[in-house]
Amino acid sequence: MEAIAASGVRIGIDPLGGAAVHYWQPIIERYGLAADIVSDAVDPTFRFMTVDWDGKIRMDCSSPYAMARLIGLRDKFDVAFANDTDADRHGIVTGSKGLMNPNHYLAAAIAYLVGHRPHWRKDSAIGKTVVSSAMIDRVAAKLGRRLVETPVGFKWFVDGLCDGSFGFAGEESAGASFLRRDGSVWTTDKDGIILGLLAAEMTARTKSDPSQLFDRLTSELGVPYYERIDAPASSAQKNLLKALSAEKLGLSQLAGEPVLHALTAAPGNGQSFGGIKVITENGWFAARPSGTEDVYKIYAESFRSEAHLRQIQQDAQSAIDNAFRR
Repeated sequence: MEAIAASGVRIGIDPLGGAAVHYWQPIIERYGLAADIVSDAVDPTFRFMTVDWDGKIRMDCSSPYAMARLIGLRDKFDVAFANDTDADRHGIVTGSKGLMNPNHYLAAAIAYLVGHRPHWRKDSAIGKTVVSSAMIDRVAAKLGRRLVETPVGFKWFVDGLCDGSFGFAGEESAGASFLRRDGSVWTTDKDGIILGLLAAEMTARTKSDPSQLFDRLTSELGVPYYERIDAPASSAQKNLLKALSAEKLGLSQLAGEPVLHALTAAPGNGQSFGGIKVITENGWFAARPSGTEDVYKIYAESFRSEAHLRQIQQDAQSAIDNAFRR
């Protein structure tokens, strides 16, 4: 906090009318930050929100639709951020690039923290979920840190954060937490406030915003192309997907590359993640049924190109549709 205040970095904050709204002004005053709260409106109808892609109101701080107000103000600030309504998620807006992809920010945050937290245990691991970007794997390898890949759900990170064996834990859906500077536990749930302040610290200490720090990583580790899409599935098909094995999927090639691994359990703890993940040298996909809708989710990533990502998605859908018909 001292570094942020001393740097004079200009910060924009949008609590999106949620639980963080009454926390930010006391934080600004206590630490002397050059920060502006762009709106302190609280309205249970959320009528002040810009609507999401389908016309619905969602307090999704990783959506460019929900974040339109803060994105429009990006030129006024060096870095800006928002929280969802219960403040456990973060959305980061940089002056150089606008709204960051959540996976990109996680990768940049991990690289920064490992280099700027000397009191953390040298063997403290990086925790990620099976559907988070493989860029995190590459960053962890570059830093010489153990990577622990778990099923979706922050509960899998709790023990490691408590005992300091995890320095950082994050999910692709813009939720993360990390240890205190002395290496002790801060919180065992997602904390959107500290992830926003971390973006300000990164900007203050490095004189580069998180988007610029991420771009430096891609120049060394490759550019990831990541997307999640939904496909229709009946209740019976969703149950089939939960039980789908690598043998039943029968996929030996994915987007022109040989399949290296097909997983139904998270490699970090051996727990089933209720779906399947297929990995090649330059890409992967994971498919999981939705718990609330008649769809399944396909997470996919390529380190080659947007076109390669589309081919991964098409091959994934085709293989799963074939499995449904058997």
